[in-house]
Amino acid sequence: MTMIRLTKIVPSRRKAVEFNWIRGDFMVMSQGYREVRSSCGTPMDSCFWCHHEIEDGEMMSLGNPKGKTNVILCHDCAEMALRDGGEG
Repeated sequence: MTMIRLTKIVPSRRKAVEFNWIRGDFMVMSQGYREVRSSCGTPMDSCFWCHHEIEDGEMMSLGNPKGKTNVILCHDCAEMALRDGGEG
């Protein structure tokens, strides 16, 4: 039996998020922070942008995306956004 197929090239997309502000060195991740956030609906223990799991002792950054609630960013993503507008 002959296979019938349709194909097309789909252009790649670029995801972008605009922030009202970013605080680069917000807080150090700790077990106490995890315990407090565990009672909330969102634990905020990984980076909003790259999903890096933030480990105890690692510096977190806090950002406010336009039209959304505050989010946690890893230090690398916050640095990239603050340095050159996040292009890259």
